[in-house]
This record gives sequence, C-alpha cells and structure tokens, in this order.
Amino acid sequence: MENSKKGKLLIFIIIMSQYNITTVIATSPIPSMPEFNHLKTTINSLNLVPKLAQSRILVVFDFPKANQEILEYNEYKNNVVKFYKKNSNIKFLHLEEWGHLSGVMEIAVRNIETPFIFVQQHDLPLIREFDLDNVLKCLEKDDLVKHVRLNKRHNIAVGWDRRPLFGAYENPYVNLTRTACWSDQSHLTTSSYYENVILPEIKDKKIFMEEVFHWKMNLPEGKELEAMHKKLGTFIYGSPGDPPVIRHSDARNGFSPV
Repeated sequence: MENSKKGKLLIFIIIMSQYNITTVIATSPIPSMPEFNHLKTTINSLNLVPKLAQSRILVVFDFPKANQEILEYNEYKNNVVKFYKKNSNIKFLHLEEWGHLSGVMEIAVRNIETPFIFVQQHDLPLIREFDLDNVLKCLEKDDLVKHVRLNKRHNIAVGWDRRPLFGAYENPYVNLTRTACWSDQSHLTTSSYYENVILPEIKDKKIFMEEVFHWKMNLPEGKELEAMHKKLGTFIYGSPGDPPVIRHSDARNGFSPV
C-alpha cells in the first residue's frame, strides 16, 4: 500500500513538472455567498485550454472588509475547499487581512514556482480556447512582449485602448495587438515581471493594480509613451478586430454566472 502511494505521488510530480504555468484566481466576498457558481464557472472554463486546467491552479481568498459578512464568507470558503479537495492541482491561499487585488497578487507571487502566470478573477471565465503555448513562447522569446491581456470585447480601439500604439503587432509566434492600456483583468505574464516590475509599485497599496499602471501609460506621449510601453510591454491576444476570449459574469452585483 505504501509503495502504491509513493508511485501515485511520483506520477503526479512528473505530470505537474511538465507544466510551466500557474493560474492564479482571486476571489472575495460576493452577494451570492455561500454559493460559488462564479468561481466554479471560471475554473470549469479552463478546460477550454487543457494545459491550464491540468497545471497548478492557485485560488486566493482575499479577507473581507470590515463591513462584509465574515460568517457567510467562511462558509463560502469551506464550500470551495470541500468541493475541490480531490483536485490535487488546485491549491488555496487565505489572506489574514484585507488586501484587495494587489494584496492577493503579492501573496500569490510569493507562492508560485513556475516561470509563467495566468492571472484571473473569479468572474472572468474563458469563453473560447486560445493558443497558450505560443503566447508563452512569445513572452519568453520577444523582449517587447511582457503582458498579454485576454479581451472581454472585440479588439478595437475603444476605452483605455483608444490611445496611440494600438495596432497589429507582427511576430513569429502568435497574433497580438499592441496597446497602451495596462489592465489587471485576465492576463498572461511571467513571475519575474511581477516580482521586478509590478510588486515594487503596488506594495501595501490595496488597490486594483491598473489604478497604478494604466495611468503610467495613459499620461505620456511620443517617446515617453514608447519608453513606458517598452517597460510594461502591454499587448492584447489576437489581431485587431478579433472576438473576445473572456466574459465578465459580474459577481459583485449578484448576477448569474450563466
């Protein structure tokens, strides 16, 4: 029996070592607690990209704010952990004080051992597959590409994307659209990018990270904008005009995830 357990553990280690990415899913108190359908929908959507579904998934529970119901949130957390306890690739972290998305990512990055990260929020499920392997290859090989966002709308120059630099980015790996928008919605990047570029700027700020980094790219013009883009390396998956890859199920306002 003991040898059988060791054999299964060894097989699991070998399988997990084949994957070089960790999916971080941030979750926090929502009106539908203690149900967790938004989070479940988002985790299920990873099956559209099997490598993500099979590699390490790190669910990070933010701590409630002072005015949020901690008893219902504890039940929510218990329900999630119990439901996924048989999924050996899904792990959990619990913040001990409210940290916002920036605090969640500070804790998450300290517990990631893979070179690549896929950052999700609990109400931003995938709605179609995407070419993960070539995105990672592009992040590894192309020094200009550091942050690849999965869009929840068609790739058009509206909102924060309506800035200079928007347009097709040619490279030998994957179709991308260059943008001057830094967003903390679903994105792929490297652990070193978070450690060296993102975390030093957000430490102890308790904010949405885009509140810092979007404005770093929204204010400069000309050569200053080009220089900031070279530092932050923001791109959107797909060519201009391509359809969305994710959707927003809006857990905060109590909408159904379906």
